[in-house]
Amino acid sequence: QRSGVDIVVFPLQPVFTEDEPVKPSLYEPFLIGDNRELFCALADRDKGVIELVCDKMFRRELFDGLRFPVGVRSEDTFLIPSLIARARSALVVGEMLYFYRQRAGSTMHTRGDTMVDERMAAHEEIVRVAREQYPEALEKAKAVTYFIHIRCMNSILDCPNFREHPCWERHI
Repeated sequence: QRSGVDIVVFPLQPVFTEDEPVKPSLYEPFLIGDNRELFCALADRDKGVIELVCDKMFRRELFDGLRFPVGVRSEDTFLIPSLIARARSALVVGEMLYFYRQRAGSTMHTRGDTMVDERMAAHEEIVRVAREQYPEALEKAKAVTYFIHIRCMNSILDCPNFREHPCWERHI
C-alpha cells in the first residue's frame, strides 16, 4: 500500500537440492512506472518480469472479475497478461524472496497428455494481449513464445519414447 504500486516483483530462485537456498541480492530496487513499459517487460522477459505469479505480489483489485483457469497447467501464464494489462506500475526488488524447489516427478516436471499444449497456449495469451493492446510489444512477445515452443519441443524429443507422447505430431 505504501509504495503505491500495483505489483511487486521479486526474483525467483529455483532450488534443485535439499540444501538451504542462498539469498543473494541482485540489484537495487527500481520502479516501472508505466503500464506500457511494464507489459513490454513481460513480453520480453526483461527487467525481472516473467510470466509467473509466484514471484509477485498483486494489488487485490487487479483480480476483479479474473480467475485462474481450472484444470490446466501454466494457469498463471494464462492470467498474467491480463493482470499486467490492468496494472499502472510495478516495483522490482533485487532481493530473492521466493525459492521454488524443483523436484523430479513434480507436476511441473512430468510430461502429461496436455502439458505441452497448455504451456504453448498460455504463452499465446501473452501474444494475444500484445496484439490487442500493446502492438509495440508484439514482436518481442512472439519471439519469447517461439522460444517457449522450442523448449517444449525439446522436452518432447528428450523423452526416449517421444512418439508415444500424445501431442508430439502436433508440434514436431
